[in-house]
Amino acid sequence: MEQILNVIGLIDWYFLVFIILVGHFWADKYFRVFKEKKYNFLAFATLAGGIYLLAKLGAGEFKDLDPFALLLTYFVATSFYSLFAKAILDKIKGL
Repeated sequence: MEQILNVIGLIDWYFLVFIILVGHFWADKYFRVFKEKKYNFLAFATLAGGIYLLAKLGAGEFKDLDPFALLLTYFVATSFYSLFAKAILDKIKGL
C-alpha cells in the first residue's frame, strides 16, 4: 500500500489539471495537428510535457525522478480525460 501511495505522490497534480483544462478548452480549438480531436489532445499533452520538463531543467529544479513523474502524470491525465473529463467538460461547455 505504501508503494502505491509513493507512486501517487509522484503525480504532478497542478500539471495534470493544466493539461486537462487547457487541452480541452484551448487546444481543442487552436491546436490542430491531426484531423481527429482525440489525437490533437494527445499531441498537446506531449508538447506541454516536453516544454514543462525543459522549463524545470532550465530553472535548475530538475530531479532524477522528473521524467518518470511526468510520464506518469501524462498517462493519468490522458486516461482520465478520455474516460471521464471529456464528457463532463463537454457538458459544462454546452451550458
